[in-house]
Amino acid sequence: MNRRNFITRSGLAAVGLAAAPSLAASQAVAPAPKKAGRFKLKYAPSLGQFKNLAGPDIAGQLQFIADQGFSAVFDNGIMNRPPADQDLIVRECSRLGLAMGPFVLYAEFSAKSFVKRDAETRAMLLQKMQQGIDTMARTGIKQAL
Repeated sequence: MNRRNFITRSGLAAVGLAAAPSLAASQAVAPAPKKAGRFKLKYAPSLGQFKNLAGPDIAGQLQFIADQGFSAVFDNGIMNRPPADQDLIVRECSRLGLAMGPFVLYAEFSAKSFVKRDAETRAMLLQKMQQGIDTMARTGIKQAL
């Protein structure tokens, strides 16, 4: 083989290899759109986060969250909701297969609650913790922050 034929054939082979993927792509059939599935990780949007899309109804928001593929939800204010709403949230989460994430037990950033030693602050913290324990018992949520 002489050098001139080698260079010509190598150049033609390189052009053919470069064009092959674009030719194959033009003949390929577009795949069917994927059906929305569930997230593998427990990403948890907050209850009320999709209020503009799902409406103000708690059950509707939970249904929307499940329809979007989430497998968990959290509600920082569940402790302050009436027991009927807490029961509704737990019942709907169970029906939709949603896990409940943690809720906020107490968060007051402008007060130095946990460093004070006075009786009034301690009584308030004990009352909040008891309310959190009652909420955990009613809802089955295992974590409070």
